[in-house]
Amino acid sequence: GGGGGGSEGEGALLLSVSTDQLRSLCRRRPAVLLRLASLLLQAVPPILRTLDHCAEWRVLRPGDEATDDLDGEPSVLIVQCGRLRLFAASENEPADGAAAAAAAPP
Repeated sequence: GGGGGGSEGEGALLLSVSTDQLRSLCRRRPAVLLRLASLLLQAVPPILRTLDHCAEWRVLRPGDEATDDLDGEPSVLIVQCGRLRLFAASENEPADGAAAAAAAPP
């Protein structure tokens, strides 16, 4: 049917607005910016909103690596979207469960 979310197999409705036009609209009508932020937050799973205050967000491109520690402390990697390929520590590294991840190509 028409309107919002749609179901599987319906395709997508796309609205394109230039960055300059959106910036101008948000300056003239700040409520638009607040509504956009609200819509974007609804798309983020609740657990990620809860963890956001203590998380470090990173964007990985295919082939980029992410280690499983931040500031030398073990950490958890949560993939918001996309895929990571996990590699175990090599034989010449300490066997402390360390791992590395690389963004997988699409």
